Amino acid sequence: MLSFRLFFTTLSIALFLSQPAVSQKAASKPQKQRVVIQVPKDPSLIWMVAVGGRGYDNWAALSRAKIPQRTHPSYPKTGKQKGWVTWLCHECHGWDLNGKDGAYGRGPHYTGIKGLRSMRGKDPDDVFSAIRGGVHVYPKNLLPDIVAERIALFVSQGQYNPEFIIDGKTGKALKGDPTNGRPHYQNLCALCHGFDGKARNFGTPQKPVYVGTIANQNPWAFMHKLRVGQPRQAMVALMSLPINVLEDLFAYAQKLPQK
Repeated sequence: MLSFRLFFTTLSIALFLSQPAVSQKAASKPQKQRVVIQVPKDPSLIWMVAVGGRGYDNWAALSRAKIPQRTHPSYPKTGKQKGWVTWLCHECHGWDLNGKDGAYGRGPHYTGIKGLRSMRGKDPDDVFSAIRGGVHVYPKNLLPDIVAERIALFVSQGQYNPEFIIDGKTGKALKGDPTNGRPHYQNLCALCHGFDGKARNFGTPQKPVYVGTIANQNPWAFMHKLRVGQPRQAMVALMSLPINVLEDLFAYAQKLPQK
């Protein structure tokens, strides 16, 4: 694994599995070329962080891995989830990366597992080592090095302060201005989601889930996807925009229809 300083100097050479992995560990044991994503010739740090955020959302979608259907062996017995979802990063550490001290400190997703806020600003190599070792149990043939490295970069460099944007008890926007968010939504989001946010239903006809539904019922997931995009989908990542723009977008999205 390369040091943090060298991590960024090799980016245009070693990225996704169309190239040799950046670490000596990965190079010593070639992996199948299954990660499918377009890579810029001059990738920026913020682009790679966003990719890592999508891996945090669903690393199996990025690596085209067949995610295990059994419950993760380290998932707590007190947890209420079962099966493949327990292998995803956010299911244990939360969409806000604050684990038991955040939005998943109660309710159906509570596990008692700590968050990752202490890893903010840490060397991505250390985060990578944590992903590979300990309780995570992610072998290389399931989670390729190159995807794990991007997730580590996101955990280290991509965190923000959701407690300043989202009310921890009500889930409502704390600072955003929906009036300011309206033109951003109409120009950036409506092409796919519709001006009313109902062009795409993420649920079922009986129980529809729209942009407004997610923004209100799981605002932390909404903010995560707003910042880094959606795995394997043509959804823009808005992390490079000023945070106040995202706050306004979030506030406006909460005004959209939920049904």
